[in-house]
Parts: sequence; C-alpha cells; structure tokens
Amino acid sequence: MRKAVSLLGLLAALSVHAASSPQLVFDINTTGDVRGSAPSWFFSAGRVAYFFADDGGGRALWTTDGTASGTRMVAELPRGGSPYFSSRFDEGFVASGDLVWFWFEDDVNDGQLSLWRTDGTRGGTFPVVRDLGYTPIDLAPIGARGVIARTSDRFLSSDGTVEGTRFLEGDSFAQQLVAFRGLVYFISDYELWRTDGTDAGTTRVGGFDDDFDDVEQLVAGDDAIYIVADSRSSWELHHLWRSDGTQPRLVETYRRNPGDEPRLVASNGTVYALMGGGEGLTELWRAGPQPARVTVLEANVETYMFLGASGGSIYFETRNPNKLWRSDGTAAGTRVFEGIDITDMLFLAGSRVFAFSGAGVHVSDGTRATLVTPFEADTYDSVAAVIGDLVVFTVDDETHGSEPWVSDGTPQGTRLLKNIRADGGSEGAHLRRLGDALLFRADSERHGVEPWITDGTLFGTRLLADVAGGSGSSMPALFTPLANGRAVFLAAGRLYATDGNLTEMLRQADVYLGDDAHATQLPVIGGRAWIVYGGSNETDEVWTTDGTRGGTTKLVDIPYRDDDFTPVAANGVLFFVARGSLWRTDGTEQGTFAVASHPEQMHVAGNRLFFLSRTAAHGRELWVTDGTLGGTHIVKDIHRGEEDAFPYEFPWDEYLVTMRSAGDLLFFTADDGVHGLEPWRSDGTEAGTFLLHDVAPGEASSMLPMFERDSTAFADGSIFFAADDGVHGVELWRSDLQQTTELVRDIVRGQASSTPTNLRVIGDLVTFSANDGRHGRELWWASPANAGLLADVNPGPDSSLPREMTELNGFIYFFASAENRGDELWRVGP
Repeated sequence: MRKAVSLLGLLAALSVHAASSPQLVFDINTTGDVRGSAPSWFFSAGRVAYFFADDGGGRALWTTDGTASGTRMVAELPRGGSPYFSSRFDEGFVASGDLVWFWFEDDVNDGQLSLWRTDGTRGGTFPVVRDLGYTPIDLAPIGARGVIARTSDRFLSSDGTVEGTRFLEGDSFAQQLVAFRGLVYFISDYELWRTDGTDAGTTRVGGFDDDFDDVEQLVAGDDAIYIVADSRSSWELHHLWRSDGTQPRLVETYRRNPGDEPRLVASNGTVYALMGGGEGLTELWRAGPQPARVTVLEANVETYMFLGASGGSIYFETRNPNKLWRSDGTAAGTRVFEGIDITDMLFLAGSRVFAFSGAGVHVSDGTRATLVTPFEADTYDSVAAVIGDLVVFTVDDETHGSEPWVSDGTPQGTRLLKNIRADGGSEGAHLRRLGDALLFRADSERHGVEPWITDGTLFGTRLLADVAGGSGSSMPALFTPLANGRAVFLAAGRLYATDGNLTEMLRQADVYLGDDAHATQLPVIGGRAWIVYGGSNETDEVWTTDGTRGGTTKLVDIPYRDDDFTPVAANGVLFFVARGSLWRTDGTEQGTFAVASHPEQMHVAGNRLFFLSRTAAHGRELWVTDGTLGGTHIVKDIHRGEEDAFPYEFPWDEYLVTMRSAGDLLFFTADDGVHGLEPWRSDGTEAGTFLLHDVAPGEASSMLPMFERDSTAFADGSIFFAADDGVHGVELWRSDLQQTTELVRDIVRGQASSTPTNLRVIGDLVTFSANDGRHGRELWWASPANAGLLADVNPGPDSSLPREMTELNGFIYFFASAENRGDELWRVGP
C-alpha cells in the first residue's frame, strides 16, 4: 500500500505542473507513415468555418478562421457514430444566430439521429435531443439562435437548450422547411403551414388546388416563398406557387422536358427558376407576382445540375453543350463561365469558381483558370467553405496526407492550413511490464514493426529482436509475462520467448491466430501460457509453454476452433468456441467437451466465465459457467420473457465488449425494458445481479450497447466508466458495485462531453485520456473522490491521444503524439 500512497502524492504534484512534466523516452521513428485527418463537410458560418476531421482519436468537430492558430478541435463526437446529412442538396448544417446546428447518427440508440448544436466551444457543443429516427429531412433557423428540425419520425423546435427543446404537433409528411420573416414554413398534407416553434403558433396558411401534387422545392426570397410542385393530372406539367405569408397563389404552369424538374435559387433576395424549355432548350425565369422569362439558352438542363448563387450572380450548368453559365438576372448578363471543367466538383466563392479534382485545384474568374495547387483535392461531400476572402478545403499533398488547406485564389496564397494528424511516429502498442522493464512493439524506418524493450532511459531503450529481418515487419503481439521472469509473444505467426536479453523462437509452425491479435495476452494457466495452433483433419492443437523450448509441449487436439472468439482461461481450464458451441479443455481428451451452445462475448471474472446466449424462452441474456455442465446456467432473465436484455447484434470485433471484470464481479451494460441501457453488476447469481444506477433516468440510455475494452477500469474497490446522464454529457462515473454510483467530475461543464477513454489502473488510481476543451485529449488521473489533468503532452488545444498507461519505478509510461514527433513512448514522473 506504501507504493500506492506514494503514487497518489506524485499524481497530485504532477496535476499542478502538468505542462512541463512529460518526457519523451526515445524518438524511435522520425519518419513513419503519412496519415491524414480526412477533413470533410465544410460549412461557412460567417467569420469561421466548421468541418469534421480525425486527429487519430476519432471523428471530431473542428473550426477554423483561416489561420493555423485559429484552427482547433471544438469537440469530439461519440465513438461509433457519424455525422449525417440529407441527400437532398447536401443539407446538414444550418446557422442560427451564433449557433450552428447539425445531425449526428448516434450509436447510443441503435444508430438513431440526434440533433447537435455548437457555439464554437466545447462546453457549447452537445446534443439537445436524441431518438429522432433514421432519416433527416430538414433544418431551418428560427428566433435568435433556435432551429426547427424535421426527421422521418419527429417534428421539433429548440432554442438551443435541452429544456427549450420540444416536439411539435405536425403531420408525419411535413416537407422542406424554409425560414421567412421570422417564421418557418413547410408543406404538410398538401397544405402550406408555418410555425414559430410552439404548438399554438403552428398554423395552417392555406391550401392548393386539386392539381397540386408532390413538392419539389421551397425557396424564400425577400418578397415571398416560392413553391415548385408536380401536376397531379399530367407528368409533363409543373406549377410555380407563391405566398407572401398568406394563402398561396398559382403564378405559372410550365411544361417540362422528360426527366427534368425546375430548380429554384435565391440571389440577393430575388428567386430565379431554371427549367427545360423544350427539346434542347433551357429557360431562365425571374420569379415574382408576375414571373418573367429572362432568357432562353440552346442547351439541356438536368434535375440534379450544379446550381448556386454567389456574388450577386447565379451559376448553373448545362449539357449539350457541357458548360457552366453565370447570370446577373438579365439576358445580356447571362453568358458562359470559362476556364472550368464541369466534370470537376465546383464551389462558388464570390465571383470566382473553385474546381476540385484529382488533378488539383483550379480557380477561375470566368475568363481563364489558374492552377493553385497540383495536389489531389477532395471531391466528396461538402468540399469547401468560405471564410472572408479565403476558401478552406481538403488536399492530399502526399507528405501530410489528407489535411485542410486554405487559398485566396492564387498559387502563392494556397497552403496547408494545419497538419491535424501528426506525421511520423513509431506507432507503439502492447506496452507490458516485464520485471524492471517494459516490452512493446514499435515501427522504425530501419527495422519495420518489431519488439522493443525499455528500462525508461534513452540508452536502455532498444530493439529486442529483428524477427522479420531488415525493413520487414513481424507485427509482434500478445506479450505475456510468466512467473519465471520470461515472457512469450507471437511474431510473424510464430511463438517467441525472451528474458529481456536473449530472444528465441519456440515453435516453427504457424500459429492459428484468428482474432487473438485483439486480446491483450495469451491465456495463462498454472504459470504457463496456452496457445492454439492450426492442426489438420478439422482439429486444432493446444500447446503450453513456460518460455523455454524444453518446456513447450503439446497437450491435446480440440475441434477446429471458431476464430471469431479468442480462447480465455478461467478456473484452471481453457474455454473456446467450436462448432457453434462453448467448449472447455483441461489439456486432456476426457476433459475436453462442450458446455453450452451459441455463446457470445465471453468474459472472465474471478473463477467464472460469463457469456451471452440466446434462447427462445428468454432472448439474449447473461449466462455463467465454472467449466462443468452442472455449473453452466442463465444468470438472470434481466428483460423478462422473450425480449433481449442485450438488444443489439454484436459484430465480431473483439475491441468491443458488453462486459468487464471488476474483481470477482462482472460489470456490464443491459436493458431491462424499463431503464434503457444502463450499468449492471453480477456475482453469477440471480440475487447478486442488479442495476447499479439509472444514470439517465427513465427509458433513456446512459451507455452504449458495446464499449471499448479500455473504457472501464477497476481500482480501489470501484469500477470507473464513461456514461451520459443527459445533463453532464459523456463524463467519468464510478460505482462501488453496491449502493453508490456517482459522477466523479464534470470535466467539461454542462451538456458537453470530455469522453473519457483508455482507462488504465495505476496503483489505487485510474489514468485515462479526456478532452476538457482547453488542452485537447490529454492524460488525466482519477480517484473515487476527484479527477485532474496529469500531463499536457501536446501543449495548447491540440491532442496527444495518450494510451496504454503503465507504471514502472515510480514513472507512468504511455504512448502519445506530439507536434513534429508523431506517436512515441512518453513518461511522467518526479
């Protein structure tokens, strides 16, 4: 206990002087692979732009003012989810006052949509409501900073707070929201409606005639709302309707070309309509109380053509000939815009057009194009955004990977904005203690990915063995320390052993890995590592080793193993899955037999193996076994009857689990049909299996159906885990697994999330990575009573993404990324 107390004092001191604490152990790889952050979905919000990017820690929302210092992460997004955008004209963001709103596909509730808001700060970035169905329809600004939102399932308004978010009464077929004169208008059941965001203020404006059919588009100008709808009586006709906030009026009927729909666009408050005017003709109209035809062009127009407005002009493309046109709303001012290949992805910025392609980025003023960068540009999603006189977009320059660039429209003014995801690094992994040293794998330019060892000093950090030879990689994994001071590991599909100095191969035959590479180490029984090799004739072979060649022997043949499941050891036997059943073996033929059918998600706690299994009577529930037939049974029917307590199909990804051991107890996420997905515990008995706490009250869920292996940790009698109570965002919680379950610390105040991950136990404490919105994702510590910042490896708002924290001689070692260093081994200590 003396060591744990000493460490507590060390952590408290470090939390005060975190910025100067981290030390790089050894810069193993100064080059490394080129990795990009893949920026996407740019959105202009006045003086700044927003986009999504991945700095190595998962997808996050970023913002930029066009400068490197002003480019920063706003907030991380829930793991497993993704931004979601309407396919209708790439809508997905909307600005309202100082807020920007967007959809997010939320894995907390089976991939349903949630509605997020951001003010550009971490504390001001959070979802106001979840469980919105699966298909977004529209967003429209209302009030000072509010929004009206519509999905396939719900119709709602929000003022930017959770409390001020309400569901509105509205027809399930409401379509195409548009803001006009402080209200939001929409079509519902073939009628025009409007809303001020309240039920009382949601009223019918007026109806249409009997020939009114499907709505194609709503666009608001300064004078009125314009509506294009199909004709119910003839597929050749479409109608243009107008409403100034009162009963809509039919203003024009058009005959369309086959396959074409009219398209509306607003420019400086004036609405224009572009449509087919007969075979080989395109007509441009100015909408109004009395629509007027501007001009007729000898070209074809298509429904999903490029169409937009910028700098007081409208831009559109035609086919036969394939041209880009610009119009100021007059016949004389409608002419071909030169210098652009319309097969490229086009973007409007003032009076210029940016064209993005694999051949680079071109910019045209309408007479000729200039190549501003030859590097490949992103041509998917929303490719760019305007920030004042600058345009920000994504380019892959083959040096930094796919990263955000900025341009003023000239070659000399086009540059890398920020290298969000650091280049280089040794990509260290599998940090594991061996006596007074640490084993891990790392990538060096000279040797590839091989096993390394360190005693924590520069000169004591060295290559353990070049297994593959030269620049090839053996990809070592499953470092497994044994009681005799040796460790075994797998490399290049073979079994190796080391005492920290000499490294030797124990077996030549290829190892039947399957998904074993997702585990942390090989099963250990009686001080010896057990390993499964591929055999023959539908069988595998179980071997055991003490880390020496003489002590490496075969035990027994077993049925051909299912490689979706990693063998685990519990109660002195090895459990594995074969032929769709759960088997056990003690290394003898008579001790090898099946104990259960259709297992999922095996996990050991104490001397028991817990797993999931589905039956017709109980659905998917928690089971337990001690390795005997009599000791294998369902633990509890958590969700009574045929319903599943674990309601989602589990992908065969061993990085994701539904349960973790907490000493002799099991900690897991389940849904009892009343409380949503919440934290539970079990000791293997029905009476000892119960809900720890309804963190998100009612039917709401506070946890994901599956979580990463490192998102929980058991220390000093408490289980630490990340959860969202609907008030504080995703933050660190702890439970004593009995009566007390509580929030440890609201690291980011309010609804926003610090999203604790990579939890590791050091003494009586837990170290983890979190993002407080000021330091990026950095190293933190927690006790049952508090939490604090431990080290800011990458000073400022950028993240270092710490992981695999391990203690050695009073220091905490971990992998992290720093500017110009890439991913390397670091430590903090006295």
